[in-house]
Amino acid sequence: MSDFPIVSVTEGSEQDLEIKLSAYKKSLIAYKDASGNTVLHTSLQNEKMGFIKILIENEKNYSTPNEITNWVNEVNQDGYSVLHLSVSKGILTLVRLLIQYGASTDIKTPMGLDVVHLAAQGDFPQLIAYFVEIGLNLESIDSRGLTPLHWASYMGAYHSALVLCSCRVSRNTKDLEGHTPLHLAVVGNNLRCVKLLVIKGAIKDIKDSQGKTPMDHAVINRHKNIIDSLKNNTFLEIMGFKPNITPFATSLWPFVILMGILISSFIIVGIFCATCNLYTDNREGSYLFAITSTIVVCLMIYIVNSDPGFLQKKPNTKLTELYYNHKPGEICPDCGIVKVLRSRHCHQCHRCVKKFDHHCQWMNNCIGAKNLGIFYGFILTLWFNIIIGIWLCCSVLASAKDDNDGDDIPLITSKVIGGISIFIELFMFFPVSYLLWTHTKNFISGLTTNERMSAGSKASKNTKGCLGNCGDMCCNSSKDEEDAIAGRFDSTSSENFLEVSLQETK
Repeated sequence: MSDFPIVSVTEGSEQDLEIKLSAYKKSLIAYKDASGNTVLHTSLQNEKMGFIKILIENEKNYSTPNEITNWVNEVNQDGYSVLHLSVSKGILTLVRLLIQYGASTDIKTPMGLDVVHLAAQGDFPQLIAYFVEIGLNLESIDSRGLTPLHWASYMGAYHSALVLCSCRVSRNTKDLEGHTPLHLAVVGNNLRCVKLLVIKGAIKDIKDSQGKTPMDHAVINRHKNIIDSLKNNTFLEIMGFKPNITPFATSLWPFVILMGILISSFIIVGIFCATCNLYTDNREGSYLFAITSTIVVCLMIYIVNSDPGFLQKKPNTKLTELYYNHKPGEICPDCGIVKVLRSRHCHQCHRCVKKFDHHCQWMNNCIGAKNLGIFYGFILTLWFNIIIGIWLCCSVLASAKDDNDGDDIPLITSKVIGGISIFIELFMFFPVSYLLWTHTKNFISGLTTNERMSAGSKASKNTKGCLGNCGDMCCNSSKDEEDAIAGRFDSTSSENFLEVSLQETK
């Protein structure tokens, strides 16, 4: 077919191509260049994606459907089909079009890579979401035993890895060398992928064929940040005093301990409230302690059972459509939603939370837009409650008399109970004071805990002044932010979405 002007599929407009094809009036199936590329390959390699549909539609005048399907699935000397090249370029609309024309998703490259592997390598989450829709296997292996998650982890394709993990693929599959995705993420020095895999449940102490764990590879390659991410959770992290990268290591112990401390403190100091008249007339302190204790318990019950601001998924919304209309970083594939400003996915609650502050292990719930102000009121009231408790105990001990008509049991008992009470109150005072100081600083600066700990937070550039920031943090003011972002996406039906996609391919 040397008489066909191949320049027609490398330059010019779509109209020029149609004119030349109408004049040529022959089949182009047999045409291949020296590298085994068909005219479809050549068009795609020269960024003429719109030519593909024109060439296939023109071929219908000269070839049978089976011949066209075989033509679409031909591979060049490198073993790549047109579909492989389209996936490698991340062109969702063209991938849809080629599959519509019979392109096979089962064809693999000489390295054993299928379309899911290629999409994972290129960090094209929109393609992986589409492959999920059409039912492709997300855990296929190539000639080296690598799954798509292996490739995404090694290449640092964070968004692809995120979609794959949201689809519950295995995080601990080994390749032929015994490497898990976590091993390869460490070898590739991809910190975000390492953190993602650890959060999603990758086992950190699995050994490869050489007996090395991911931590061993991190130490050998001197990846300090990765070493820190792979360390086992400390006591402070497990108990919720420091951010915990491994949510599945979280337990109910912090919540149980907090409840135990509060209840025991209320009971013990409550004994003083009931008997303090034996030694002091400080009834006002007793009443204040009882009132603040009641408020603390009520606020805690509310926070434990409250909705922190969970984002709701819109019905009939497909992940492919979301990626088509938004940047990958704006999508949460776990929840299948568009994230709003200042929101974040909580891996403990498995939900996205508006104005995410932190997941409070002591409350066993997230702190976000709808309960952040209540949470601040809780720690403020608890702080006052502790101070009142210390004041009461010291008042009773200071006013106790040595002479009580020979009956020393109540006095001795009160001193013992008072000492225990003061110890418990002081034990709670310092961490609660630090927590109150931290959140007060957050409120004044208008930052959540998550934003303060995240480098380069955009929210830190938007200040409304001290009072404005405090009001914004206390109240649920994220509705406008949510509507502003959600309004950019008007969910269409699958048929309309496909129609728009195909039109853009032209």
